[in-house]
Amino acid sequence: MHTRTSRVEKMCRGVLRHVQSHLNDALSVRIVTTVISTMRKEGMAEGVVEKGDYFLRALRDVYKGNPLIADVRGRDLMLGVELSLDSAHRGEAIQWELIERGT
Repeated sequence: MHTRTSRVEKMCRGVLRHVQSHLNDALSVRIVTTVISTMRKEGMAEGVVEKGDYFLRALRDVYKGNPLIADVRGRDLMLGVELSLDSAHRGEAIQWELIERGT
């Protein structure tokens, strides 16, 4: 019998996947530090505010009036979609579907 955990472990074998957004450990800190350093060196942060504003407006337009979505918010390119209380029970199913798709 395959559990969801074993399926995810199998899919992630040999690939680092960070699937939790609130993790406080040395590896996560090192990853973030390296990513930020690389982004600065390569000038990738230029235009982040404008791009983030664009995507935030687009997400809000797409989900406006959708009863499954409580809020769309964010800053720069860190954006999030909050499920409504009526759809929150679907959150785990949505997370697993995205993981299985490799998203």
